Amino acid sequence: MLSSHDHKLTIPFADDRTDRDSAIRAMQEMIGPRYQIRWFMESLGNDTLAFLLLSTEQWAELEKQFGKEKLEFHFQPITSESVMFSLDMDEVFGLIETRQKVRTSE
Repeated sequence: MLSSHDHKLTIPFADDRTDRDSAIRAMQEMIGPRYQIRWFMESLGNDTLAFLLLSTEQWAELEKQFGKEKLEFHFQPITSESVMFSLDMDEVFGLIETRQKVRTSE
C-alpha cells in the first residue's frame, strides 16, 4: 500500500509481491497529475532500468523545447498499460532494434 497525506492506494500486484511494473504504475497514479514518472529509454536492455520524476509543468517545458515525439522517444510516460520489467528478451531486442532504426533515420 502507498500512502501520502490523506491519499492511500493499494498496489494491484499482478503475480506476486515483486511485480515492479504494477508498483511503478501505482506510484504514477498516486503522484499524478502534478508529477510524472517517465522511463528513460536508454536504460532498455540494461540490468537496471532508469526513471525520471519531474513535475508535469517541467515535462511540458521539455516538450516545448524538444517536441513531444523526441521527448517521448527518450522518456516514455508511464501509463496504466506500461510494461517495463516484465518484457521478455524478444520484446526487449525488438524494441531496441526499432529504436535503432528510428535513430538512424533522423
